[in-house]
Amino acid sequence: MGVPKITKFSCPSSVKANTSFTISGEIQNVGPQGWNKIVFVDTTQGKTIASQKWYMTPSQKKSLSVGYSIAKETTIVMRAYQVQGTLDILAGAESRTISIQAPPPPPPPPEENKWDLIVETSVSNAEVSISGPITAKKIADTDGTAVFYDLKEGEYTITASKTGYETATKTITLNKNMTVNVFPEYIPPPQVCTPGEKKCMNGNLYICNSQGTGWELYEENSPVCQETGGCPSFWTDPIGAVVCWILSFLDQALHLATGGFLTLLANVKNFLNHYSSAIANFFSDPIRHVRDYVLNTWTWLNDVVGKITSVIGDWWGSTAKTVQSWINNAFTQAWNWITDTGKWLVDNVYNLLQQTGSWLTNLWKNAVEFWNDITQHIWDWWNSSIKAVWDYIQNIAISAWNFIKNIGTWIANWWQTIWVGVKAFIDNAVNTAISFFQSLFQTLWTAIDNIKKWVTDYIAARIAELLNLINAGGASIQDLINTVIENIKEWVQNYFMESLKGMFGWINDLKDTITAVINAFLSLYGILTGEEEIPGVEGDIAERYKELMQNTENILED
Repeated sequence: MGVPKITKFSCPSSVKANTSFTISGEIQNVGPQGWNKIVFVDTTQGKTIASQKWYMTPSQKKSLSVGYSIAKETTIVMRAYQVQGTLDILAGAESRTISIQAPPPPPPPPEENKWDLIVETSVSNAEVSISGPITAKKIADTDGTAVFYDLKEGEYTITASKTGYETATKTITLNKNMTVNVFPEYIPPPQVCTPGEKKCMNGNLYICNSQGTGWELYEENSPVCQETGGCPSFWTDPIGAVVCWILSFLDQALHLATGGFLTLLANVKNFLNHYSSAIANFFSDPIRHVRDYVLNTWTWLNDVVGKITSVIGDWWGSTAKTVQSWINNAFTQAWNWITDTGKWLVDNVYNLLQQTGSWLTNLWKNAVEFWNDITQHIWDWWNSSIKAVWDYIQNIAISAWNFIKNIGTWIANWWQTIWVGVKAFIDNAVNTAISFFQSLFQTLWTAIDNIKKWVTDYIAARIAELLNLINAGGASIQDLINTVIENIKEWVQNYFMESLKGMFGWINDLKDTITAVINAFLSLYGILTGEEEIPGVEGDIAERYKELMQNTENILED
């Protein structure tokens, strides 16, 4: 049996007369599981305030809280009992004496047209706000009182609120010192179960508390909540296993936590015992009973529909005009809103366009002025600084031109003297350049042919080795080798040749430069000699060079 121990007992030491306060206590079961009880007693008035008992497991705690009010000094006693059947054995008690607080002193006399407002909420630390000629907000004291001083006369709306309470509001006219009661209503926690309802959780039996706000342990390791074991093996007892599966499925589907399918069978049996005569009577003439039931149902339904249509008709007759008026007003307001909104949009867009046009005009004007200023500055700078330098350069150019014209005859005479050596030098340089590039391109072609031959030989050797492996390994290796050959082809076509082109891409880079050098030699030769071809050089050098470059590109592409 349980042995309770008082672990907590609290109540205020002083309260206002006839003002609600809270008494709370807690006990812990220090013995084996059993029934224990808490009792709160007002010894001054000789009455029990509240009591509650629980079936408690070892070390389990239970608490009880109640609201109470007194008119004079009172002693409250909390008692813990061990319950044995109908006998309550006192296991411990504690007492508290609660005194009555003196009323607050009267407020000082107000100044003219200044009044004080005392708001009583009876909820400690409630938030109290007033709005009117003066707006203010305060937190009530532990007694739920908030005082506002020096308020102007007028109408005030008082609001009191706190989490867990429904907000209360009151409107007053303040023309003297006043005390106003504004009581927020306590909102109890939502009900999650039916008081007294029982259910199993984790092998323990729980019961819904008296407020329906939560579950309390009723019996630990309750036999009602213990599973009966699994079904037998299908291979050992196939019929028993199937029957067990069906019963288990029905038990789970019906959610009968305290009896399962057996309880259902008992309920069915009780139903048959109570209603067997009625069932037998029904089956004695089922057609007549069904006909009477349908007729009675139709009569009842016809009566109900008639009443409903009558009520709806009366309601429609009385409210149709109201609904029509409401719809007309709603459409009128909606149309007015659309009209006002459209006008507002048009006005604002028009203003925006006007402002944008003005801004663009000013921007263009400023840009034109800036351009005029900067061109004027450039012109002034040219006249002051650059023009003198330009005139000096022009004078030097004229002098140089005159000098060139005067030395033209001297240069012609000098050229006739040295022309033989210059001509021989140009001929030798052109022939040497042509021979060099012919040799260079021949070397490149040979290298490319060697590379192509090496790659071909290498691939052929690898293919021969792979064919030998194919002969030894069968069709699976054949498929593998085909894949490898395709990969090698793809590498040669897509990567090797591109890499080779990249290696010799510098030839394309040199093409334009070499062409320009050769053409420069030919042009210089033509200018100096007046001849179109160099003696001893067959064909057009530029065309021959183009042919060489085309051959090189063809080799690279192959």
